[in-house]
Amino acid sequence: MSLRSEEFKTMKWQEFIVLLTGLSENSPLARTAAIRLENDPDRLKYFNSAQLRIRQEWRDKHAKQIEDSDIESIKQMFMNMS
Repeated sequence: MSLRSEEFKTMKWQEFIVLLTGLSENSPLARTAAIRLENDPDRLKYFNSAQLRIRQEWRDKHAKQIEDSDIESIKQMFMNMS
């Protein structure tokens, strides 16, 4: 099944989740997810440059998604701490 196929585009969320849970932990998708989610400093120091790039691109993407209201809330939280 292709991601661009009509079958995929009309797939129900529950069916998609079932397909994902059937993936091997050694699948490219599972390995990429593990790289993106790793936060253990001891494991990170053994990442190669490609793994570090994947992780950093993911973190950069999510950092840009913080909305202005979130930033204001964070600022207020720090102001309340001082």
